[in-house]
Amino acid sequence: MVETAQIITVSLANGDISLALKFAKGNCINGRSTIHKDRVERKAQLMEDEIVGMLGVIAFSKVFFGRVHPFVEARWVASQHPKEGDGGSDFIGSNIDVKNSRMRAGPDPLAYHLWVRQREWHEDVVYVRAMTPEIDILKKRATVYLVGWALGTELPEPNFEDRRELKNNLLHPLPPFQWSWYASS
Repeated sequence: MVETAQIITVSLANGDISLALKFAKGNCINGRSTIHKDRVERKAQLMEDEIVGMLGVIAFSKVFFGRVHPFVEARWVASQHPKEGDGGSDFIGSNIDVKNSRMRAGPDPLAYHLWVRQREWHEDVVYVRAMTPEIDILKKRATVYLVGWALGTELPEPNFEDRRELKNNLLHPLPPFQWSWYASS
């Protein structure tokens, strides 16, 4: 179970935000958000939802790999095949799927849930939960909390909304990765 002290906080700045914007725009062509129930809201929220998703993957890439290059490689490949899904892999050759969401209901990342739509669920995927409390596109800043992870097989059976949900505090904590060039003094 994840405890607050085990959540990894990642501060993203100018270059990271620019990357998120670049790749999010490519995902918005003729699209709509699948997160919101209202059809009009889906279209209006698409860009923000795409940016939030990209920010989560960028944050995880920096923490797990120590750099953003694996994110860029994977997004470039995905942009070459825009009508194909990623099959549950946010990084080339991996079984890692980062699920990031905006924190709209409150400031505690552990009060939220990791949820995966049944049609996007894979039993052998490692789902990493990220949460974004704030984004300032104009100032090119964002914060992402990397909360924890769960295997696809650990997610409960689908609920009435056809998604698998697990409360964030029941996730496994991420290992305490450290890269000397991201250390704060």
